[in-house]
Amino acid sequence: MNGYGDLLRTWRKARALSQFKLAEFSGVSQRYLSFLETGKAHPTRAMVLCLSEYLGVARLETNRMLLAAGHAPLPQLETGIRQDEEGLRAALKALLDAINPVPCVVVDRAWDMVDHNAGFERLIGQFVDPVTVWSDMAKGKPRNLARLFYHKEGLCSYVANGSLIGRQTIFRLLREQLVQPHDDALHELLKELLESPLMPDDWRNMLQQKTGLSDAGLPQSYELQMQGDTGLLRFAVLLATTGTELDLSEASFRQVTFLPLDEKSHQSIQ
Repeated sequence: MNGYGDLLRTWRKARALSQFKLAEFSGVSQRYLSFLETGKAHPTRAMVLCLSEYLGVARLETNRMLLAAGHAPLPQLETGIRQDEEGLRAALKALLDAINPVPCVVVDRAWDMVDHNAGFERLIGQFVDPVTVWSDMAKGKPRNLARLFYHKEGLCSYVANGSLIGRQTIFRLLREQLVQPHDDALHELLKELLESPLMPDDWRNMLQQKTGLSDAGLPQSYELQMQGDTGLLRFAVLLATTGTELDLSEASFRQVTFLPLDEKSHQSIQ
C-alpha cells in the first residue's frame, strides 16, 4: 500500500483535477506526479507542502500526508486563544439565545446536534412532534441534523426541494470525510445514508464514487423549502464554522441558521 500516493490521488480526484492539470498548476511534471501516486518516487517535505497547498488540503490532513511520506508534521498553530470547548459551548449558547426566534442549531463535525434554540423547535414542530421524531430516529444514537432531514420518520417528506438539499448534504459530508477520514461517527452516518432505501440513485453514486467534490459544490448558503399545512415556507440556510473550512480543529462546531425569506415564513417561527 502506498500511503502518501493514495492520499495524493484521493485529494486530486476530490478536486476534479487530472494529473496534467495538477502538474500545470504546481509546476511539476505529470510523470513525476504519476510516480508519486504509484510510490515510485518519494516526495520531499517541500513537495508535500507544495502539492497540499495547490490542492487546498486542510492542515490536519496535510500533517497526515507529511507523516505518510516520512516527514515531521507542521507545528501546532499558536492562535493566542486557549482551546476551551466548555467556554466555546457557552458562547455559542449565548449566540443561539440572541438570534432567537430565528431557528438556529449548533452541530459538531459529524453533524450531531450540540445545542439549538427555541426557534428551531418551533420550526420542526410545525411538521413533526419533536419528542416523537427524536425518539423514533435516534434509537440510541445522538440527535443528528442530517438524519433529521433525510430519515423517513423525520422531515424529508416535508422538504419541497429535497433533491437539492440532499445533494448539498452529500457533497458536504463527503468533503468533510476527506478532511477527517478517521472520524468514525461521520463514517457511520455516510454508511447509513448509503443504505437508506430513500436514497436516490444519483446520490448513491456520489457516495460510492466520491466524485465531483470540488469546493464549487459547497455553498455556504442555500434555500430550504418546507411544505406544510400553512403552505410553502422558505428559509435561507447559512453555515458558519468555528475556525476555517480548511483548518478545522478536533472540537470545531458549525452553526446552522435558518433565515426566513418571506413574511409567512417569518410569522411561522414567532
